[in-house]
Amino acid sequence: MILLLHSWGFNPSWAQMSQPPSPLTSEMISVETDKTQYATGEIIKVVVSNKSSARLRVDSYTSLRCSIQKLEKGDWQIVPLVACSCGKVMCNMPEIYLEPQQFYEFTWTQRTSWCAGSEMKTAFVKPGAYRVLCPLSASSARDDKITVVSKEFLIGS
Repeated sequence: MILLLHSWGFNPSWAQMSQPPSPLTSEMISVETDKTQYATGEIIKVVVSNKSSARLRVDSYTSLRCSIQKLEKGDWQIVPLVACSCGKVMCNMPEIYLEPQQFYEFTWTQRTSWCAGSEMKTAFVKPGAYRVLCPLSASSARDDKITVVSKEFLIGS
């Protein structure tokens, strides 16, 4: 009988006890760069803003806390960035939380980094289109996740 009533539009509150939709939406969080075009070697400023009323956790363990991606032949590729000293088995990276209406700001020097044995190597990235990805979760429910992407920006030649 309940199935019949439910199919006619009767929807008692106890029938809606399934998992609620994610309260995190891309409108609640923004990832923005200070400009849309940069000269090679120019410092890029990124601001991650929590416009929601929830406390958020930045779910990334890279040195910048957000990933940088480069557009390569139509696909977005992660720019390698070393989070810890090369050769270390573990690294302690403190968690970053964004309180409601708070922002997190960082800069990127347009450098990529990688380990060659226990030595870290760096180089400037090549000109092209880039973007920033920030994985976030509600601090009260780690399975409530969202990845916010900035608009593309260009690094000139």
